[in-house]
Amino acid sequence: MVIKRHFKKLITTTLVGITVLTPINKLSYAQSKNLIFNNINIEQGISQSTIEDIFQDSEGYIWLGTNDGLNRYNGYEFKIYNYEEYQNSISHNGITDITEDKYGNIWVNTVSGVNKINKKTEKISNYTEINGKIKEDSTTEIIVTKDNNILVGTYEGLNIYNAKEDRFDIILEQKDGILSSCIYSIDEDINGNIWIGTELGLNKLSKDFKVLETYTSESEIYNIFCDDENGFVWAGSDSSGLLKIDTKTKEVTQYINDIEDENSIPANQVGAIIRDIKGNLWVGTTNGLARYNEKNDSFDVYKNKVYDKNSLVYNDVRSIIEDREGVLWVGTYSGISIFDTESSIKYYNAGLDDGYLLSENMVHGIYEDDEGYLWIGSRTKGVNIIDRENNTSKSISMENNNVIQSNSINDITGYKDFIFVATDAGVLKINKKENTIQNYNLEDGLIGENVKDIFVCDKNYLWIGSTNGLNLLDIENDKIIDMTDYVDEGSYVRYVYQGQDGSYYIGFLRDGGLGIIEPNSKETKYYKNIPNDKTSISSN
Repeated sequence: MVIKRHFKKLITTTLVGITVLTPINKLSYAQSKNLIFNNINIEQGISQSTIEDIFQDSEGYIWLGTNDGLNRYNGYEFKIYNYEEYQNSISHNGITDITEDKYGNIWVNTVSGVNKINKKTEKISNYTEINGKIKEDSTTEIIVTKDNNILVGTYEGLNIYNAKEDRFDIILEQKDGILSSCIYSIDEDINGNIWIGTELGLNKLSKDFKVLETYTSESEIYNIFCDDENGFVWAGSDSSGLLKIDTKTKEVTQYINDIEDENSIPANQVGAIIRDIKGNLWVGTTNGLARYNEKNDSFDVYKNKVYDKNSLVYNDVRSIIEDREGVLWVGTYSGISIFDTESSIKYYNAGLDDGYLLSENMVHGIYEDDEGYLWIGSRTKGVNIIDRENNTSKSISMENNNVIQSNSINDITGYKDFIFVATDAGVLKINKKENTIQNYNLEDGLIGENVKDIFVCDKNYLWIGSTNGLNLLDIENDKIIDMTDYVDEGSYVRYVYQGQDGSYYIGFLRDGGLGIIEPNSKETKYYKNIPNDKTSISSN
């Protein structure tokens, strides 16, 4: 749901009395399910699965802030920084934010002070209430500005790093004109203005930290993204959804969840906002990851699916970054999801929603026909036909066609207008032109109905390997040919292949080994493993 309100410059206004616009159409939802996520959690080595912040430093290391320590990832393994009393360690294991200064030092906010890590010496400096180097321990966000100022938000105001004294000093509190001393988020726009999110709304500050504009909110502002390219400031709230501020007109658009619109923002609590190198705006919420569709003013939503291991690892998204390779790292309450927005690989999965095009994930046979349709056989759910251009699919199974005697598909191939399907109950011939299906079984001359492999040779015969032997189908004359002169009845034929020299290679199970039928030959040569003979085939 989208809500708009016009805000006048330099005055305080509350987000009430707003107009509800027409719900966004839902055409994009099915297409939003095509991302493939690789997931990382405790099993892969991180100290704890709740990821509060993710940061990539100037050397390419990925830093992860969790509720049980700081993690540094080099692409292969994790190094963990934990609090240790009386040691050179971080001040607390609860990490809230991470950044880097111009000298390459890593700055880490925790629930009990700020820490500076010298990457060269591994020395860790603590800034806490106890040692008097910061007034308030509960630090929220930390940023390094274009002027190299290090700013820290706390529950008692905005702090700036005093390098000369090696401490943090408070420079802004509620008495100085900001909405609240409780600061949750900070960002800097292209002009060097500082935007702060508080428990009561947003303030825009000048470079010298004077209050310029005020925008009140019904709930806390947890994150801010200054979208300089389009002239917007995006703000994520605790319970009021996502706010978009037009910095020129001062108009504010509010996006809130609408349970009847699957293209609305998935939750009203927003945990992270970024724009990737391709221009996509990504929003992390407590109920999934959303990509803003600017054309439709709607959202493509990605959520965890219990039946899909390649979906988002968990719906509660706390942080998002894009690394140097264009890969997005999504930190959640229960692990990390990683995906490449530039990837040209298309994935098809089974699932309950419209975006999933397979009837099940166990695939037995794939064939692309002359029109570009994918014919995909499943282990127990029949055949899926995928129209890649329109991102749709339909199925052929026992449930919708009484000619089909089994939904267990073992292989698929094609010839001209025909699609051939190997099943546990014979071979199907699908005539695409006439929209008919024919089933070949024992009554038609097959030596075995449990067909494991099919292959169209250069002479336009369909080779049919079953658990009981081998047949050919003369496609043009629609005639089954007996092949017991070449392969004994009862042989388990698993694979058939034609080599460049025209020979036919037949792979057997049940210790049958390999059979080769050479061109113009009337017999099959067999090759089997001979114990202690290294020149024999390695296995039968």
